[in-house]
Amino acid sequence: MVDADAEIMSFFDKFSYDAFPSKHLKYLEIPAWDCRECLEEEPVLHMSDKDVTDSDAMALGRAMSLIKPPTLQRLYMTRNKLTGKGCGALARGAADCPSFEVLYCQKNRIDDEVSPWAPQLAWGDTSRAATSRVLLPPPPPLEPPSLPCRRLHPHSQSASPPGVPLQGHHWPCSQGLATISECMKASGMWQLVLTENLITDAGIKAFAKSVADGKSFLKMKALYLDTNEGITDEGVIELAKVLHLMPELEILALQKCTIGDRGILALADAVRRGTFKPGRNNWLYVFDQNGDGFDANSKATLRAACKGIAKAHVGWPPPMDGVDYEP
Repeated sequence: MVDADAEIMSFFDKFSYDAFPSKHLKYLEIPAWDCRECLEEEPVLHMSDKDVTDSDAMALGRAMSLIKPPTLQRLYMTRNKLTGKGCGALARGAADCPSFEVLYCQKNRIDDEVSPWAPQLAWGDTSRAATSRVLLPPPPPLEPPSLPCRRLHPHSQSASPPGVPLQGHHWPCSQGLATISECMKASGMWQLVLTENLITDAGIKAFAKSVADGKSFLKMKALYLDTNEGITDEGVIELAKVLHLMPELEILALQKCTIGDRGILALADAVRRGTFKPGRNNWLYVFDQNGDGFDANSKATLRAACKGIAKAHVGWPPPMDGVDYEP
């Protein structure tokens, strides 16, 4: 079924490459890398710094749903060209991977906008999609680039073969953190990294709504939502209400967002409700985007709530042994 999908096969060809001589070490040859083989057999798929677009991510997400690789645990997508559409595609695919644990999408342009038909639709004929398919107008066509059948590494001296245009299906998907919240809430994912994107309060509220049922993201240990200026007190207050329902949480990163005193006090209340379990290496990062913008009383309240439980990094100086927490 995968072999018959032109988009998926074009994706594999685009990111695979043949062996090539090292640029820096004269007698070293960099081995060939087969993208499909790695997806099917390895626990980690590294796709960072590869200029992965939304179209690429949609093809990869569909491949993940069709192949359901039993060994895939971690997907790294740092510094690519993903928006909420591409992230949503990856979330849908990861939800069909039985061992999936870590989605790492730092430094993209992932947002929380939703296409008008996306939330109710899922691609393919998997059991997950079959129960949620509804009849809606077809999406507009994507603008796929021409992709080579097998791309030679840029350090290679050989020319690339002729391109093959993407064709076939263009599967709709919803966006960003909202899609992750819906598709992956029952998964075994324990780390989510959306640092330095365009996440907003809408995404945070969608995530909080999923967590609120007491059955979602029960294995989540590390949640990195930092450096998203669209996250404000409004979203943090909703998130704070449900943090205690993620029993494994040890790291929450919200630094360099647009959080003020209301958000800080809401997080202090969340810590007092049992967000962090004592005896673990718990960290809460909330220092602000442009220096020290929190009221001294708010910072003191949060530090007091965290003392002996978590290391609260609310500005300079960072948490200190014997002052903010027990060494």
